[in-house]
Amino acid sequence: MKKVILVILFIGCGSSPRIQYDGDLNDGGKWHGIGIVTYPSGETWKGQFKDGKPYNGQGVFVYPDNSKYKGKIIDGLKQGNGNLFWSDDDIYEGSFKDDKFNGQGTLTQFGGYKWVGEFKNGLPHGQCTFTTRDGTTYVGEFKDGLYHGHGKINYPDGREWEGEWQNDLPVPSLNSRGVRRW
Repeated sequence: MKKVILVILFIGCGSSPRIQYDGDLNDGGKWHGIGIVTYPSGETWKGQFKDGKPYNGQGVFVYPDNSKYKGKIIDGLKQGNGNLFWSDDDIYEGSFKDDKFNGQGTLTQFGGYKWVGEFKNGLPHGQCTFTTRDGTTYVGEFKDGLYHGHGKINYPDGREWEGEWQNDLPVPSLNSRGVRRW
């Protein structure tokens, strides 16, 4: 005699997750003014809506991993001054253009790394100060996130180097003061 195991699966036929909205409407019934929308993924936008579209004005966007952006969003892109808080405690406070760090800002990263100065296309670019967790400080020019141009680096043990940099490396020549201290 054979034993038979019968497995019955019950599949729920409930409705699929929905987008939830609570807020102001315009005369045409579209989201307009102040409100909050929650997506099935867990993302939320609490802020300004315009003619049925979120992300047009000041507000707070919370990502599924609980990272958060506070500031201005136009047509879905971060614009102007804002603050971006990642779930791992990284923080950017400053200017955005087309969803990237652009202009003056401060980027503080987990582990004690900090950039203060100019950013372009999401990277340090222009005059900036970079401090590492051990206290090493570079003050000078950056290009696309790398030391590039004139700068000075100071180490916690008192060593310093000032001169020209190219692609994150010191250019092997005496600086304008003719002094290198290692």
